[in-house]
Amino acid sequence: MSLMEKIRGGTESGAMRLVLGIIVVVFVFWGIGTGGMNTSQVVATVDGKRITDTKYHQAMKRNPRAHDNSLTEEQNRQLARDVVRQLITQEVLLQEADRLGIEISGEEVARTILGIDAFSDEDGEYSQELYTRHLKRYGTTQAQFEVDIRNELILSRLRDVAMQATTVDEDEIRESWFAEMTSFELDLVAVRALSFYDDVEPGEAEIETFIAENRPEIRSWYDEHFESRFHKPTRAKVRMILLQAGEGEDDDTLLSERMTAIRAELDAGGDFAMLAKKYSEDLSAENGGLLGEVRYDQLDSSLGNAIFGGPDTPNTDIGLRLPARTSRGLHLLNVEEILPEETTEEQDARAEIAVVLMKERQAPTLAEAYAAKLHAAWNEAGVAPMELLAEQGMRVEPAGPITLANPSLSQFGTIDELREALETAQAGELLPAVIDVPGAWLVAEVATRNEPDAARLETELPSLAPQIEAMRRMEFLNSWVEDLVAQAKVKEYHSF
Repeated sequence: MSLMEKIRGGTESGAMRLVLGIIVVVFVFWGIGTGGMNTSQVVATVDGKRITDTKYHQAMKRNPRAHDNSLTEEQNRQLARDVVRQLITQEVLLQEADRLGIEISGEEVARTILGIDAFSDEDGEYSQELYTRHLKRYGTTQAQFEVDIRNELILSRLRDVAMQATTVDEDEIRESWFAEMTSFELDLVAVRALSFYDDVEPGEAEIETFIAENRPEIRSWYDEHFESRFHKPTRAKVRMILLQAGEGEDDDTLLSERMTAIRAELDAGGDFAMLAKKYSEDLSAENGGLLGEVRYDQLDSSLGNAIFGGPDTPNTDIGLRLPARTSRGLHLLNVEEILPEETTEEQDARAEIAVVLMKERQAPTLAEAYAAKLHAAWNEAGVAPMELLAEQGMRVEPAGPITLANPSLSQFGTIDELREALETAQAGELLPAVIDVPGAWLVAEVATRNEPDAARLETELPSLAPQIEAMRRMEFLNSWVEDLVAQAKVKEYHSF
């Protein structure tokens, strides 16, 4: 997001919410309160101060993403790691506030509690009954709740102190505005390492040598990609007819009657694929109900059990299964083939893995050399060398508009090196060097450069100054928090 977009978004911008979420921690309402439970486990320490599993579990309990059943196992692990890191950040900041001598009086805590809407009755007056009910609901005590409110206020004050450390002078405001309003369009060639994988064709002798010299790496790659590449569980080739209940329709009666009629057509010699096209209410109907190869772990348990049977009663028969019910409706399944579990052992996959690793190592070198050659030829001719591009099946693509403030290309993100090159680049100029980005090398010419009207700045300056200063303070705050966490002595005791 550009600076001007952030300013227009104000404190509702993503960046603002991220930083405020780190600093201003609403401990109890969002589940980060310590509560009153005992714990015997520690998930992390910060300079010797323990963060318990009680805090962690309460944070997870209140986190909306923790209740998202669509998250994969890895996404759940990442969420757990994120929550622990948030707790670590909070503890780091509380310790910094203590070091700076930031204190909150009991009167301030009381005033904050009295001002919480959840504790006010219909007349807007503080209600001790509502307060007590809240404490009971969240499993905390009054004393602990007040500690959490005090910590929240401490972190809010710490934020305010830190933000006052940044000021912005008029020259910086002018520079920021100019960078935001100066835009470019580019003629770009992205030379990707992936485009050169087919150019790496090792011979048998090279492969054998590579295997002998890189056995640990090959084993590690095999283990990492075992489930996705070298192991295929039992699978089935299946067609399906799905009947969904209509609005107000009796699921058990009408759906069953409709499915019985379809079964009768099958028993009379009807073709399953044709009947799926005619009756199925699933997207697979267009393909005759074909689901392709499916695995148990990809399916609703009702469908998985219908196709493969249970753990103690596996079913490897071909043909129709009894209709299975899920939340989507009633499914009639026809199993056309059962494919047994397959595993490729590591010794049988070594040559394949060796070739992959050799391509990963050598293709970037080839891509970088080609990009340098392309840049030199373009610079010498003054135009893009079409014959050289054709050798690799590449072409010049338009890119932009981008600005000095946000030199971001959709596929590569923000590129600081690009910003530096564009500062002095004029329309029609080839950028002076190849730009290295992850997985690719960029060769670019400036197609257009559009600079703002300086007179416009004078009219916008009075309103821009406080907004740009606020943004700079938030950027400083974010960086300051990251530095504090990096410098703290943190130990984590979990296996997420």
